[in-house]
Amino acid sequence: MPETPSDNIKQLVTQLHGFDSAPDVFINQLLNHFRQEDFHYTLTPPLMEENPIETFLFETRYGFCSHHASAFVYLMRVADIPVRVVTGYQGGEFNEVGNFLEIKQADAHAWAEVWVENKGWVRVNPTAAIAPERIEKNIDISRLVPGGLISYAAPGEGALAAFNLLKQARQLWSNVDYNW
Repeated sequence: MPETPSDNIKQLVTQLHGFDSAPDVFINQLLNHFRQEDFHYTLTPPLMEENPIETFLFETRYGFCSHHASAFVYLMRVADIPVRVVTGYQGGEFNEVGNFLEIKQADAHAWAEVWVENKGWVRVNPTAAIAPERIEKNIDISRLVPGGLISYAAPGEGALAAFNLLKQARQLWSNVDYNW
């Protein structure tokens, strides 16, 4: 169990039936809490120096996958449910030039696994409750193009053709780097 949780944390776990229901019920209650309250996914969260999990849960509510997974895991542990944070990579991009899967730091992700009786370790992705588009589409710079950050021209065929040319050049360079 984590160090002694604050009264706010205990109240939240009690409110979501973490102490008096089956783990799968508490998991669903907690994910619904993340969905229904004003939580946000961002790659530029505010600095949370003191009591980061409590600050995230009750004040800022802005964070990336590690914030959501850590808060989820902490609350599950307060409810005395075995759980762990898992980190790895999600997604990637197939490099057609070199015929390999390119995994970048932008593909890094954190989620949780909860021990459920008769099922073993069950994957739970709290980020999916807050930002399903992050899970479904990953962070892909190509989504920024039409009218986005790297398009200087008006969105249209010219801008898209330029982007595709840049993408090909990047894949070519990645292939050189991969084979180096």
